[in-house]
Amino acid sequence: MANSLENGYRISEKRDVWVENNTVYNVSDGYSDWNNGIMFFGTGVYILNNTIYNCTNKGIYGSNWKNAGLQNYVYGNKVSACGTILDLHPELKISISDPGKNPHSPQRW
Repeated sequence: MANSLENGYRISEKRDVWVENNTVYNVSDGYSDWNNGIMFFGTGVYILNNTIYNCTNKGIYGSNWKNAGLQNYVYGNKVSACGTILDLHPELKISISDPGKNPHSPQRW
């Protein structure tokens, strides 16, 4: 999949990437830097109310790779028994407040 900025994505548009109400656990034995519970890039995502435990590396990892400078939300997550609980790159725009209700219908996996 090509980078959306290269395909006419406008930075002024709000992103609709919501990762919420999941349980992620026992993350190990993969590529050594990717044994993280939830990993996101600085592109305007919502990481909300997840339970993450028993990860070799990081429970929640916010990377600055391809950072579009958009607001990200990290709120209400429970992380335990991971190498690092939370690692958010200092150049990311992060809000730790509740962004409110997701305006979209939930997906079922």
